[in-house]
Amino acid sequence: MLNMGDPHVVELRYRVQYSDGVAFDEDSLPIEREFDLFRLRVTDEAATAEMKAHFATEDEAREVVEAFLRPWEIFESVQPAPTGLRFLFEESEVIDRDPPPFYVEVSLLPTIQADVRIVRELRFPELPKEFAVSPDVEVMWSLYEAYVRGHDRLLPMAYTCLKRLTYSVGGDRQEAAEKYRISRKVLTKPSALSTSGDEEIDWVESAVKLLILRAGQYAADPAQEWPEITMAHLPEL
Repeated sequence: MLNMGDPHVVELRYRVQYSDGVAFDEDSLPIEREFDLFRLRVTDEAATAEMKAHFATEDEAREVVEAFLRPWEIFESVQPAPTGLRFLFEESEVIDRDPPPFYVEVSLLPTIQADVRIVRELRFPELPKEFAVSPDVEVMWSLYEAYVRGHDRLLPMAYTCLKRLTYSVGGDRQEAAEKYRISRKVLTKPSALSTSGDEEIDWVESAVKLLILRAGQYAADPAQEWPEITMAHLPEL
């Protein structure tokens, strides 16, 4: 693009990745959405963002598009049965609006191919309407992802996520319970667990995902009176 007189990003392309054993119902695809700055089309293999506004660099265009894709990934990752949905950037199409004409630059990342064993057929996850990625959501999700990858222990990760959630109210769990509409019992229960058994591990993992989900919902609309998250929304102990 250094040699272009007037570079313009036409399109961004992403590879859609999801967990082994997942297949998506054909009736739920493709997903097509119209936004102010771009049009998005998603299939079970690829996502394409056609830019409606002018972006001179790939990075500028990606920042706009991925502000929609990242919440989608995080929202799906904290669902009870996540599909492992990820949007992996592959290439951009950039043209020069000032001669020489027909010049196209494409940046490529290596494509990874994997055999998928189909076990369950699901509807493709919808783009969440009431979920935003705030700094709290970003940090909590990154901590949870590190735990899933084996880089952290469960209880330290859970305590750090809980501390992050209550930070804005001075660490007061009662105030946090009222602010985020989460039962105080849910916020205090991790302190009584040792995660010595599968049931306790399952409970803590599920609780952390609900905390991330509610933090994202609150970030999207702080004024909304969200349904209270209670022990009934978590596995039995």
